[in-house]
Amino acid sequence: MNTVLAILSGFRLTLRHFFKRPVTVFYPEHRRAFSPRFRGLHSLARDEDGLEKCVGCGLCAKVCPSFAIEVVAAENTECDRHNRTERYAARYVIDIGRCIFCGYCVEACPTEAISMTPRYEMADYQRDSLFYTKSRMLPDAGPPKRCEQEDEADAARRED
Repeated sequence: MNTVLAILSGFRLTLRHFFKRPVTVFYPEHRRAFSPRFRGLHSLARDEDGLEKCVGCGLCAKVCPSFAIEVVAAENTECDRHNRTERYAARYVIDIGRCIFCGYCVEACPTEAISMTPRYEMADYQRDSLFYTKSRMLPDAGPPKRCEQEDEADAARRED
């Protein structure tokens, strides 16, 4: 008797949803609205002068539970200035295939250089394209600024 009631209960549930309108979202034309707290693709920030905010401290890589972030720091020089501090991130790579989008890297960053955007379209056929480098995550700030010493050295090389 219990088996028959269970089967009838299942049929009732199926029939109740059978006559409802489908909840299909036609994806490319209509995009789903997400919560403002949605954690999507990572982005690196620049300051108001167009310099990188990331100082290459590596705290984001240390706090990442899936070990998806790799940071290699280098020293700033007078002619090759990436930010206002002594060091900068010479290599910054996030493996999106390993990332679990927890947001710990955003919380750990002392300079608020990394943030998570609402972008969620990052599927790809090639594994190599899931490695997001610094150049891919930084907004474009135009051509890099050169110092006068480099310009004089280039002029001297051209004359020779």
